[in-house]
Amino acid sequence: MKGTIHPDHIPKNKFSLRVRGLPEIVFTKIDGLEEELEVVEIPDRTRASGGNTKAGDFTATVPTHHVEQILAIEAWMVDSTDPVNPGYKKTGILTKVSITGMRRVIFTILGMFPSKRASDSSDMEDEGNMDTTTFTFNFDDIVPRYL
Repeated sequence: MKGTIHPDHIPKNKFSLRVRGLPEIVFTKIDGLEEELEVVEIPDRTRASGGNTKAGDFTATVPTHHVEQILAIEAWMVDSTDPVNPGYKKTGILTKVSITGMRRVIFTILGMFPSKRASDSSDMEDEGNMDTTTFTFNFDDIVPRYL
């Protein structure tokens, strides 16, 4: 495999997710950011593109001791309970950076809003690992850009 991977790769831990209208939030983990085309089944039992991408969701984790950041997401979640309010959907920018900083992948996440909060389970036997809170975010579309 040596020589097949180009130098200056994008490591999994060099990313940031910023949400327009919120303070900077340190997300320590992001899971499940997927984009999928609608697929239709044709009567001849084959499949074809439906022409549109599906709306989706993903989870993002925040350290629980980052109280101000969690309160900002909580306030956003309260705004999201009013589906008539046009301001509850926000735009997120997920940026992934290569080791040297010369290459970037930027995902613009459109129509994003939080719909679920989950706390870590607690265990008295834990050696003191950092507690986190995970939020589920829904979105309408993702627009990637490779630089």
